[in-house]
Amino acid sequence: MGSQLKMAERVSVTGIIINGALSVLKLAAGALGHSGALISDGVDSLGDVAGSVIAMTGIRLSECKADKGHPYGHERFECVATLLLSFMLALAGIFMARHGVMSVVSGDYAASSGPAALAAAAACVSIAGKLTLSVYTFRRGRELRVSALIAAAENYRADVFVSVGSLVGIAGARLGLPVLDPVMETALSAMVLWSAVSAFREAIGKMTDRSCDEATNNAIYACAAAVEGVMSVDLVRTRQFGSRFYVDVEVSADPKLELHDAHAICQHVHDSIESAFPEVKHCMVHINPYGESEEE
Repeated sequence: MGSQLKMAERVSVTGIIINGALSVLKLAAGALGHSGALISDGVDSLGDVAGSVIAMTGIRLSECKADKGHPYGHERFECVATLLLSFMLALAGIFMARHGVMSVVSGDYAASSGPAALAAAAACVSIAGKLTLSVYTFRRGRELRVSALIAAAENYRADVFVSVGSLVGIAGARLGLPVLDPVMETALSAMVLWSAVSAFREAIGKMTDRSCDEATNNAIYACAAAVEGVMSVDLVRTRQFGSRFYVDVEVSADPKLELHDAHAICQHVHDSIESAFPEVKHCMVHINPYGESEEE
């Protein structure tokens, strides 16, 4: 898992660098161009920098070996990192909504002639940067099976639409409709909040022993059924544990088998599943006499 950790950290560092540069660009351009939407966008990118640091920390903690206080390992620290990310997303969304609504109500947008072309250029750069970062982070997150990276990618994807909204608001202001800038800021805050809810649900699901998807469970069933000596697969149960998962399997075999032979079948099922599914943290196999499987 060492190489996986290094790859995940590399993705996080890439996010920190790109988001740091984009946040400075958008904050400066938003201030010079009098765009509240772009300033909020810059603040959101600053949150992404902090979020990437949290994700990287959670990934590193999740890879720590089991100890006396945590005999089952530390994978759920990754879920804790995802929860923190969701809270940061929620705060960013609330900040954007509050600022946008207050600007519309107070009429502060009318004080300037509208955002300058610099703000529009910065929004375009942000769209390109965030889109690239979102695709890259999501692909690597799925490949490495790291939920914190996937949550970060969802955040970056939402940021693309935030920057698009900023650009629309800036363009509207340049065309004589300055109210569009805070209106778009307010509307797009809902998207940021939705990303926060999605990340929160994902983390909670993995912290409450949610089962793997049906396709994974079916694949595990087929893997166990293919083992020589298994006459039927009576039960397949999975539960997620951070970026990995536990498997419990019950199989039936000839009731006349010697204990040594029955144990060999169990070991073969265990080894086959853990070999076919590297993300399995542990597989427990129970064997029943065929025709006398235990009722659940």
